[in-house]
Amino acid sequence: MLEKKHYTQISQEEKTLLWGRLIKISPVFTKHAITRCQEKGINPILINCKVKIIEYNIHHGDKRVLLRQKNGLCYSVSLLTGQIITIYFNDPGDNHSTINWHEYNAKLIVRF
Repeated sequence: MLEKKHYTQISQEEKTLLWGRLIKISPVFTKHAITRCQEKGINPILINCKVKIIEYNIHHGDKRVLLRQKNGLCYSVSLLTGQIITIYFNDPGDNHSTINWHEYNAKLIVRF
């Protein structure tokens, strides 16, 4: 099961909580994330701290955030294990005008 909360639905208090957790993580790539880097020609060294939280989600009990850099590099990080689950590029100009808001839950509580 997947529950998601879009960044526009995340309160400032929740963002502070998420950033507080993120700065304590020493990320580790999963095998899947390494494979995605190889498939997409992504150099993992491109990951930096200048990111925006795009969404908070709970995927089969794992609490994660989707992060996006200005260059369009996106990656999902487990807040519980510190693992980078997957990584990909998204067009930096994509404003998600076709987003399906029914997939998001503004009442989802951010916690871990």
